[in-house]
Amino acid sequence: MQSYYAGTFICNEVLYGVLNFVDRYDLSIKTGFIHVPLLLTQDPEQGMELETMVEAVEIAITVCLEEL
Repeated sequence: MQSYYAGTFICNEVLYGVLNFVDRYDLSIKTGFIHVPLLLTQDPEQGMELETMVEAVEIAITVCLEEL
């Protein structure tokens, strides 16, 4: 089943699973989850080029780390 929204089951399972792991083992690391769209080759109408996705994720991570 394809996930269209960041709040669907698999995305929540991954996010909260990682957060729980970090908490349970008292790890002092920052965690997060970035939901990305399908590739343009997977969905020609709503997909995104891989290079654009990588650039967007790099920017998001950089901005988040600067805010710390």
